[in-house]
Amino acid sequence: MEEVVVGAVVGASIRVQLQNLLSTPVEQLKIFWGFRKDLKKLQTSFLMIQDFLYDGEMQQGSNKAVNRWLKKLEAVAYDADNVLDELNYEVLGRKIKKSNRMKQKVQAFFSMSNPIAFRQKIAIKIRKINKKLELINKEAIGFGLQMRLVGTHASSDVGSNTIDGRETDSYTADPVVLGREDDVSRIVEMLITSPAQQVLSVLPIVGMGGLGKTTLARQVYNNEMIKAHFEERIWVYVSQNFDAVILFKKILESLTGETIQHGSSREVLLRKIKQNLEEKQHLKAKRYLLVLDDVWNEETEKWDDFKSSLLGISSVQGHGIIVTTRSDMVSSIVKTLPVHKLKTLSEENCWSIIKARAFTEGDIPPEFEKMGKNIAERCQGLPLAAKVVGGMLLDKSKDEWLSIEETWLSDFGGDGNTISKILKLSFDHLSPPSLKKCFACLSMFPKGSKSIYANDNISDEIYQARYMAAKSIGDESYAISKEAARYLRALCFMGKVSHNMLLDFKSLHILILMGEDVEELPVSIERLIHLRYFDTLGTRIEYLPDSIGKLHYLQTIRVDSQYFKKLPNTLKYLVGLRHLHIPSIELPLEIGRLTSLQTLPYFQVGQEKGRGIVELGSLKNLKGTL
Repeated sequence: MEEVVVGAVVGASIRVQLQNLLSTPVEQLKIFWGFRKDLKKLQTSFLMIQDFLYDGEMQQGSNKAVNRWLKKLEAVAYDADNVLDELNYEVLGRKIKKSNRMKQKVQAFFSMSNPIAFRQKIAIKIRKINKKLELINKEAIGFGLQMRLVGTHASSDVGSNTIDGRETDSYTADPVVLGREDDVSRIVEMLITSPAQQVLSVLPIVGMGGLGKTTLARQVYNNEMIKAHFEERIWVYVSQNFDAVILFKKILESLTGETIQHGSSREVLLRKIKQNLEEKQHLKAKRYLLVLDDVWNEETEKWDDFKSSLLGISSVQGHGIIVTTRSDMVSSIVKTLPVHKLKTLSEENCWSIIKARAFTEGDIPPEFEKMGKNIAERCQGLPLAAKVVGGMLLDKSKDEWLSIEETWLSDFGGDGNTISKILKLSFDHLSPPSLKKCFACLSMFPKGSKSIYANDNISDEIYQARYMAAKSIGDESYAISKEAARYLRALCFMGKVSHNMLLDFKSLHILILMGEDVEELPVSIERLIHLRYFDTLGTRIEYLPDSIGKLHYLQTIRVDSQYFKKLPNTLKYLVGLRHLHIPSIELPLEIGRLTSLQTLPYFQVGQEKGRGIVELGSLKNLKGTL
């Protein structure tokens, strides 16, 4: 799957970069006279290359030379994007200095480049890029790539674009569920007739990816007999990180419907869960059903530790737990009730799912029947495959159905990569390119990683291709050359950050620092002028340096740390900041200058100038609760 993802990221990232480059009005940069002609030439070259891109993407899997051509093009597109970023950064810096009436402190803080030296530096960079583009255009012609008008490649929204490993919930309803009625009845019966003397009855649902384990668990969870039998129902997505404290935090959040602050101890969480269960029943504890979805932990000790804490919460008999997993080992560790092994669907059920997705009106032309049944046969009984293919076939012509029947599904199965191929098939038909790139980069995150929510156009900035997750930059298994570091756009780093480490990652758009080993943020963060998204998760960072105020492009700051105490006074210079997720601490003065701000969870009113309620008056874009 890794090669599939890498190739997908290249194609999708180039398309998004071209959109950005071609939509940048050169007139916005008129302050930098001397290379406007070079900028125009840059856009013209990319416009021509865009016409070759579709044919190049189609050949990248079978033609190594074309694949290298695409990677070269991607590198040049990133170089061009960085140059335009540098130009706009200079423009923003000048505007901020001007709006502050050239106060001495502000002027000292924003030491802008010498205009003449800056123009010369940028002009040299643009001319180098233009020379590279000339060669890339010649290579495209040499490879015989066909020029196609942008937009001629018809793509459709896929009915179901499920990416394996996404966080699940109990609410999402699947509009088409077939062939699982007997499974639901059997599981419901086992749960409500489980031995009365058992405090916890655990029923595992086991099966390969794509069989619909989560969908089945959701149907049981929302079954009326289950609702009547269990006074409380709790849904927790687990994945590969089986951490008892995190699980108890999620259980409490499910019970209360509230977000629990990071850093609560295990004892506090367990006490609150116990209190919550008792309060709702007037101090009479009640039965609950707990769904643990997508469990991978095969360590008996971890499960026993988690289960013993659950037993300590309530001694009432008759609680139920459903565990969904791909692992037979997991099911053998947790089971107290018989394991429910999920089987594949019949070809008839797969065809019914495809029909329901592809023909929403219900009428099925006879000429599609035979092709549809052949496609259903290749789904191998996997509802995921049927959903994906059915969504793709919606509103398609007979020829397009024939193409799928003959080619796209012909190599499914036999190599253990069926699910990867299904997801790749879905991915190839995502639209627009920015969404395609987002999903491709998400697939590179470790399974079970923390979700990052994108708002408005920030989704185009998050996951600007080129992602790296590392435990230690010094670790050989995560070694990265300086050249590769120069192009890196997103870095999720777990471990101590050295003062000079960030200097190698000058193109970063996303920086995520994780773990308690991170105690301080280096001042060198000011060199990351392209940074859009900054997140600290579970670190010991107590404050952000003043230099963060120089990051004009920064749109999101997230701080999830019980140790965090202070934001810098330079925060007011982040004119593009949209989302500020921080603990309940005192904000710096003049927060009202952040006119782009949309998310501000906390504001403490004070008597000092710059802390009054009037500061909120200029924040016209604020949304949600405060």
